[in-house]
Amino acid sequence: MRKDEISSTEKLLDLIRYNIPPQSTNDPTEPAETSQKIRLLKALTFQKAIGIGIEIGNRCIKIAKINRISDKSFELLDYDTIDVEQANKVDTPYLAKALATLLTRFCTGLKRYEIWCCVASAKVETRCIRIPKLPKKQIPNAVFWTFSKEVSFSDKEMLLDFRILGDVNENGMTKTQVMTYTIPIAETEALKKLFSRTGHPLTGISIVPFAIQNLLKKGVVQEAGQNTCCLFIGWDWSRITIYANGDLILSRGIKAGMHSMIDAIAEQYRRPSPADMPPTLVMEDRDVTPPEEKDAHYAAAQEAFYQFLDTDSSTAPRSQDGKPVDIFQIIYPAIDRLIKQVERTIAHFSLHFKRSGVSDILISGKMTANATVISHIGSQLGVPVNTLNPFPQSHAFTQKVTIPDLPAEKESFVPAIGIGLSSNELTPNFLFTYRHREKRNRARQIRIGISAASIGFLALLFCGYLWQEHHLSVKAAEVDRLIQKRDAFNVPLTQELVMALYAKVNQKRDMITTLSQRYYSSAVMAEVIHLTPANIQLIALSADMDAPLPNSKTKTGSSLVIEGVVTGDKIRFETDLASFMLTIDDSPMFNKPVVKNKRLQFLDDRPVLRFSIQFDLA
Repeated sequence: MRKDEISSTEKLLDLIRYNIPPQSTNDPTEPAETSQKIRLLKALTFQKAIGIGIEIGNRCIKIAKINRISDKSFELLDYDTIDVEQANKVDTPYLAKALATLLTRFCTGLKRYEIWCCVASAKVETRCIRIPKLPKKQIPNAVFWTFSKEVSFSDKEMLLDFRILGDVNENGMTKTQVMTYTIPIAETEALKKLFSRTGHPLTGISIVPFAIQNLLKKGVVQEAGQNTCCLFIGWDWSRITIYANGDLILSRGIKAGMHSMIDAIAEQYRRPSPADMPPTLVMEDRDVTPPEEKDAHYAAAQEAFYQFLDTDSSTAPRSQDGKPVDIFQIIYPAIDRLIKQVERTIAHFSLHFKRSGVSDILISGKMTANATVISHIGSQLGVPVNTLNPFPQSHAFTQKVTIPDLPAEKESFVPAIGIGLSSNELTPNFLFTYRHREKRNRARQIRIGISAASIGFLALLFCGYLWQEHHLSVKAAEVDRLIQKRDAFNVPLTQELVMALYAKVNQKRDMITTLSQRYYSSAVMAEVIHLTPANIQLIALSADMDAPLPNSKTKTGSSLVIEGVVTGDKIRFETDLASFMLTIDDSPMFNKPVVKNKRLQFLDDRPVLRFSIQFDLA
């Protein structure tokens, strides 16, 4: 069985197993054989892709659709949330079916779209490191080894990527500040497989801190200053992130959240009333409380905590002794521990990064529903505290949607909306790492080089075209001038004029003949002298203008006889003489050279070859 047959069978089994609805005819997902054509058409169009942001939570899926009008202009088109069971497990059939239905509803009719998904920040290790300032090609290796010294990880199990933040001065040395992050490869593969089953492949995977970075960079969430601190209060952990000019600089997770607050309330409920106090001699261990009793106290505490958040009131149902419980006072120690962690993080940021602190704090999470907690955190930190709101009022970004009323509901869409603003140039993408960026940059440089060469060649052709056009225009003007001159010459052609011109031509011809006869002998001598080489010395030169031609008894003509000697090497006498005759024969003034005689003689005790040559004059 071929590999494509296996893939087709697996896809069919996935459709049956997960009951994924079929794609409509308007679905932009194309068959594999047309993918290359679609990519080419996408590359040629100037329309920007619609951003689809997805956050898969523990109990729900949130989605946002954003129109990218330009690089600095965006608008929220739609958003929604659906409840799912066991959403934290990406391999469940119910999740795949629900996600496919949601994506089909949001993506149907779109020509171009990009799907980005958030993963849990707890699964990603982010760290800001500094490396020496190096050439661009050496940065990846420097980042890898520097990160390996600080964090132990396996490159076979973890995916490492980085973004360069800029140059900083450290102890008088210029270094490059780099934000690094790692994620388990299995996590990205599981998400890719989940979205592939839905028929809508992923474009990018990132985390919530980078989604908030998108909101700050694109101006959806306004910053009060250069440095902004974001505090997310989760269920059993919280996250503190600090941004400098919109770039993520510092991120850390702490084991403090709403779970510890609910535990404090449950502990208060577990305290027995005085009437129910056991005898002093009986030792009671609270840790051995029956599970069902503990669950009952915890459920009551959880209900009281959520009521405290929803109603913004500090009172809740009474405890076992009948006294009202002040929820805020009970959870105060947990909130205070959280505030101290924020203070320590800001102090570390100011010391390590040589910054003046943060200008404002943005809080996210379900705790944003209670204004009392928010104001208390702001008063303790001494910094303006606001709720992270991805729905700015009176902003072009939210003109086409209905803004939620509750602050907690607005805040819950931070990951989906923020990740929907992502792009490979702005947002770290675990599916498009630095290796992919290097390949893209190399391909881009090749395309730029080819384009530049093509433009240069076209410019050269255009210059040649302009030169030819100019040359043709000059020739055309010359032709027009000659035509005008010809048209201006209107002398009538008569027999008398022809005979006069003929007589004038004959007169010039006779004059040329007379001059040629007068200087003919001088020309002959000059030609002979010019053709005679240095190793041949002429002795005599005689001309007969009426001598009979060689091998002829009737015809007469002009002939010339040259006598001379060949000097130099005795062995080359014959060769030099033959070369001299060939040279004379090539002259247009002489024809048919003939050696009349030649003999070896001595001149000043030197051997010479004496010769006599006769040839016709042309």
